[in-house]
Amino acid sequence: MRDRSKIAERIVPIDCLSVIHNLKDNRGEQSLIGAYIHNICVSCVIFQNCVFHHVQKHINGVAYALATEGLKRNEATYLVGDVPAYALDAVEVDWR
Repeated sequence: MRDRSKIAERIVPIDCLSVIHNLKDNRGEQSLIGAYIHNICVSCVIFQNCVFHHVQKHINGVAYALATEGLKRNEATYLVGDVPAYALDAVEVDWR
């Protein structure tokens, strides 16, 4: 029987290259953002595989718009139901 407590995989695109380096090297406690690194590593325990890739903001404008606008508005985006207007604008720009 399969262990249903583990989710198959999680891919986390992050724009900050130093975060990626710290995550891959497991150096969270030595970093200025050590608490965030630690929390990310702890949350990966529930996954069978947790992969971190650096994604430059100009490559995926939609993800960048969701992250920056969400932070500005102090909101979480789950994309269930409606998509925020700023995300639709970013999708249109990405398609060009």
